Amino acid sequence: MEELDLAFVNASPELEKRFLSGIAAGRYTLLLGAGASRDSFNRFGDLPLTADLQEELSKVTEVSPGKYSLQRLYASLTETERQKHIRDRFSDCTPGETVRAITSYYWKRIFTLNIDDTLNAAYTTHSMQSPKFLHFSDPYEDFQAKSDVPVINLHGSVRRHEDGYVFSYEEYARITKGQNPWMVILSNSIRSEPVIISGASLEESDIEYYLSYRSETTAREDLPPSIYVSNEVNRLSESLCKEHNLIQFSGYSSDFFNYVRVKLPNPPRIEQDSNSGVTGILPNAVSRHARMNFDADFELVPHLEEINTSSNKFYYGQPPTWKDLAAKLDVSRIESGRLLDIAPQEGETARQLNVLLGETGSGKTTILKRVAFNLAERGVYHVLWTSELARLSRTTADTLDMIDGPVALIVDNLADHALAVNDVLSLSEKEDIFIVGAERTYREEYLARIFGSGGFSRTNVDALSALDVKRLIDILVDRALIGSHRALMGQRAFLKSLRNDPIAIASCRVINDFRPLDRIIDDLRSVSSHEEILTYVMAGIAEHCHKSGIRAEILSRTVNGMTLDAMIGGRSPLHLKEIDAVHMSGYLGAENSTLAEHIIARINLNDPDLVFSAFVSLSDGLAPYVNRGAIRARTPEARLAGRLFDFDDIVKKFLGSRTEEFYDRSHKVWRWNSRFWEQYALMKLERALRCFDDKSRDEFLAEALQRARHSVAIERHPFGLNTLAKVLMTFVSVGHRDSSIHFLEASRHIKDAIEIESKYRRSSQHPYSTLILGALDLIDQGSSIPESEVKPIRDLTDYAIDRWKFDAAMRDKGKRLLSLI
Repeated sequence: MEELDLAFVNASPELEKRFLSGIAAGRYTLLLGAGASRDSFNRFGDLPLTADLQEELSKVTEVSPGKYSLQRLYASLTETERQKHIRDRFSDCTPGETVRAITSYYWKRIFTLNIDDTLNAAYTTHSMQSPKFLHFSDPYEDFQAKSDVPVINLHGSVRRHEDGYVFSYEEYARITKGQNPWMVILSNSIRSEPVIISGASLEESDIEYYLSYRSETTAREDLPPSIYVSNEVNRLSESLCKEHNLIQFSGYSSDFFNYVRVKLPNPPRIEQDSNSGVTGILPNAVSRHARMNFDADFELVPHLEEINTSSNKFYYGQPPTWKDLAAKLDVSRIESGRLLDIAPQEGETARQLNVLLGETGSGKTTILKRVAFNLAERGVYHVLWTSELARLSRTTADTLDMIDGPVALIVDNLADHALAVNDVLSLSEKEDIFIVGAERTYREEYLARIFGSGGFSRTNVDALSALDVKRLIDILVDRALIGSHRALMGQRAFLKSLRNDPIAIASCRVINDFRPLDRIIDDLRSVSSHEEILTYVMAGIAEHCHKSGIRAEILSRTVNGMTLDAMIGGRSPLHLKEIDAVHMSGYLGAENSTLAEHIIARINLNDPDLVFSAFVSLSDGLAPYVNRGAIRARTPEARLAGRLFDFDDIVKKFLGSRTEEFYDRSHKVWRWNSRFWEQYALMKLERALRCFDDKSRDEFLAEALQRARHSVAIERHPFGLNTLAKVLMTFVSVGHRDSSIHFLEASRHIKDAIEIESKYRRSSQHPYSTLILGALDLIDQGSSIPESEVKPIRDLTDYAIDRWKFDAAMRDKGKRLLSLI
């Protein structure tokens, strides 16, 4: 046992403790070399190491040993020789103790430089995770639940023989030039995330390539230490470990995993270690996979007795924890009572969707969490809080149906989950479900498109009342957080001025000596470095686009680990927080998201180049993580990218005159993406509508049409089809000579969009309104609706009037159209 305790070189007991905690929590990425398979074998005997294989192939090709690279030797083999010396030599392996030990623990990702199938064989028996084996040429996949683990064969695999291998640095260079997503993602994560390098030499060309991204400054000290496993302990290994901020384990891979087994013989299963609590309300009939996905999406709101707590993070802008609410740290708001009053009582089964609408910083999240907490106290509902990282897959409705008893589903940032919630309402047969969501006011129109303007009830967050302000001051006095004597004295002008601020800003101003918000922001900027400001702006923009924020490993492409350490640990004036650590660690946002929006707006006035750089860095950093599969899986990165390119709500607002430059700058890595071209088309469409001369307008309209057509050519998605129809209908509205032709084409695309949505039991308002408005424009221009289109348009208009009967504009325009055709 003493030898085991001395296995780490120059490591303190505290580092060892952090290492074992990281292993138990599944925080580590594994990077495996040939040494990890050293004790595995197949019918031909022990598996050869790299040097052994190179010597063997040199004999086969009759060249001098050591003269040619493995890649060159492999390329000269005949197909029969490849089958014998590569495919057969590394197939049908019996995994040794080392590889079998790997399957006994949770890993974030496993990257292997080995082409053998030892891991495939090991994971077919007892294992903690379900593996997904991926070839380096495969697109990126994200895994929602910790029960799944990606195993990426960076050099290829004998089980994917036809897809090729990588055996040389030159081949690596060729592939990495093409922005291979898995190689980029390993490069990102190895910069700062916890990694274990086992069975490989730091002098191997591919290991050198990945470690070139990691240094003493990029590595984060707030995370578990990264480990290099090698039996060679000398000045060179010590120097390399110091250079890359690694802790060396002295021994072979077999020694290392034996050490882990001794120190952590029975790692907790994720089901036992789940912090969300939702698995406890699911019946046994729910499959493990569905159970883990549900656990990744929801947190069961606890019923806690009133407690005392010393945490002040809530007052500095972080969302309240359930303990904060049990301690009554929040200000009582009238909106909480309104939402609680409309909640169905015990025995009532009415399905409801209720939306809390308010401006940024108005306290929506806190109000929503208070409603969830108080509903849990009543004991009538299973109250489920939706994770910021939730995807709400189409199996969510099936799982909800299996829960015994009423369910209250609480969804912050509802627009991000609107399509999924609409699926739940369409697919779930459960009647005793009460849904409450919160969203920023400006996104109400989007919600109306998805649910219909009459498809949900609204509760608006009022401005702070005098009583709200007094309660806020009383709480901050009680917590000794008051920075202004005027607040302590209760001066009327001071208290009255706070009523003009959202509660998040009011609290910030009180804590900061009642200074004007602009002064607070300027002071924060003056004591922050350029790198800190850029990091903060990137995280703030990401969180504004999608509340999951941004992966730390993506931020680490732009900033070093020391900066991230300081900003997460509160040692920087601009603080970052970890978002939704209950469900998945590694996503970051601004500590006070409301303050961040004001800071970004202020920076954009004085240094727009920095904000533009932040957009470009986010665009480039997200690119390897997003593909069609990720979009279908609704991964956080895919949803963030979708919002990052949103012309109306995001790009135009932040970048103004540099909007087109941003789209042009992002074109190279996003040209495959239909959403990118759709938003590019909307940008050109707006420019057309702002033109006063017909020639320039028609040129921009033609460019908008070209980009909209390209979006649909890439993917026939309802969004793209509707955008194409919208552009075509604009030709109609301006009286283009081919208006009737454009109208017929637009009508066809709208019907296609509606048909595609109906296959998924969805019905959004947007295509119907585009059709009705376009038809009215055509008539107002003096043309008539083609006879073949009259009945289909009447039928669709009748449906829209009935479906969205509470939408006065839709109803009135629809009835006018029916009266004209």
